[in-house]
Amino acid sequence: MIRRSPSLLLLISLVVLLLVTPQAEGRAFSAYVVTLLFALVLFSALRATAGSGWHRVLATGLGVLWLCLSVWNTTAANRSAELGSQLVFMSFASFIITLLIRRIVSADRVDFEVVCASPSVYLLIAIIWAVSYNVIESLVPGSFATTKGDPQIDLAGFLYFSLTTITTLGYGDITPVSRGARSLATLEAVVGQLYVAIFVARLVGLYLTTSRRSDD
Repeated sequence: MIRRSPSLLLLISLVVLLLVTPQAEGRAFSAYVVTLLFALVLFSALRATAGSGWHRVLATGLGVLWLCLSVWNTTAANRSAELGSQLVFMSFASFIITLLIRRIVSADRVDFEVVCASPSVYLLIAIIWAVSYNVIESLVPGSFATTKGDPQIDLAGFLYFSLTTITTLGYGDITPVSRGARSLATLEAVVGQLYVAIFVARLVGLYLTTSRRSDD
């Protein structure tokens, strides 16, 4: 089924990334595991949005650039490579989200691919925001604070914070302090709620339309 459903593979890779990354952070091999998981997401995203022309070229180019920067950072712990890989990943994921949204909107019926693509977009949005929080904290240390007084928040912490923000759960153990961090967190909460409202309505409407056509 996974071979026949690229969107399912993407969804599984995103869930694995979110589940495994917190367990790997802080361990000696964490950098390699996280890089591997992100590489799996990129590969799955390329399969899920496989097309022709400039879409494939741009997505593949961004993926290769990210891989090179990530390998450089993993082996040499270079700050510039780390920041570059994060920015490239955000660009890549944003492009993939655009392609997936266009597929969902243009679909004429609700099928398994559309059902898997919808939550994949939601999780990709959360991951993009998590990476952006990490970038802000790297550029402006102290942009986020924790109730435990941790001097530094890692990517796993920002994944957790991003998911609680996009779902408006907000436990409050991680708090945006700087103006930029606050604005970004607020925007994520708004985007998350709008996405759920708009795309659930879209899928329900598409399903009803398909049902009516079948009855006719």
